[in-house]
Amino acid sequence: MLASQLACARLATDTRLRAEVLEKPRKVTVAAGERIAVDGRRAGQRLDAEVWSEKRCADELRQNARGWLTTTTTAVGHSLAIEWVFASVLTLGGAGLTTSVALHSPDADEPPAAQTSRYLATGAVTVVGLGLLAAAIVQTVSLGTSERDLGVKELVKRVRETPCGRSPRPNEALRLTLCDGKQLEAVSDVAGRAVFVLPDDMDDRIASESTDRAVLEARADPKSQRVLHLSAVATATAR
Repeated sequence: MLASQLACARLATDTRLRAEVLEKPRKVTVAAGERIAVDGRRAGQRLDAEVWSEKRCADELRQNARGWLTTTTTAVGHSLAIEWVFASVLTLGGAGLTTSVALHSPDADEPPAAQTSRYLATGAVTVVGLGLLAAAIVQTVSLGTSERDLGVKELVKRVRETPCGRSPRPNEALRLTLCDGKQLEAVSDVAGRAVFVLPDDMDDRIASESTDRAVLEARADPKSQRVLHLSAVATATAR
C-alpha cells in the first residue's frame, strides 16, 4: 500500500467540446404547445371577460455541426517521473536479489524451505516493480491530446415565441380577485365569454386600497393569470 501511494503518478485531464459548423442557420417554425389565456375589461358595474385556448409557435434557428471531444492529459508535477524511478528501483533490486539468491548455495544445516522462502521474497519485490512499471507505461502512453469525433448533430436555438392561433373555451370556470381580496366567479359561455357583476361600492374599494389592480384567471390553470385595472380612468384609457 505504501509503495503504491509513493509511486502512483497523478494525472490531470482537461476535456473540451468543439463544434464545426457545416451549414448556414435555417429558420424553422415549430409548435410550442398551448395555453389558456384570459382578458377582461370593466364596463360600468360589470367586467366583461373572455377565455380562449392560445396556440404558441416558436421560431428556431437550426444548423448541422460536427462535434469533437478533445481530451488533454498531463502529469501533475514530477509524480510520473517518480513513479518510473521507484518502479525501476524495485524491479532492478528484486532481480538483483533473486540473482544473488540463485548464486548463493544454501548452508548444509538450513531446512529445504529456506531457499524457497528467499526466492518468494525477492520474486515478490520484482513482481511489484514490474507492476509499477506496467502502470507507468500505461500512464505515459495516455499523456497528450486526443480528439474523438462525435458525429454530426443538429444545433437548435429558439429565438422567438408568438401566439399562432386561438379558439374560445366554453364552460371554463373563471375567477376574479379584486384589490381587497374578494373573489368573484363566473363560467364562460359557448363563445368563451363571461360576465362578472362588480360590487356596487367597487370605486370605494379601489380608493380604500389605493390600487385598482385585479387578477383574472382560469381556475384550471393558475398560469393564465392576467392583471387588470378596474378604475374608471384605466377603463377609459383602455377604450
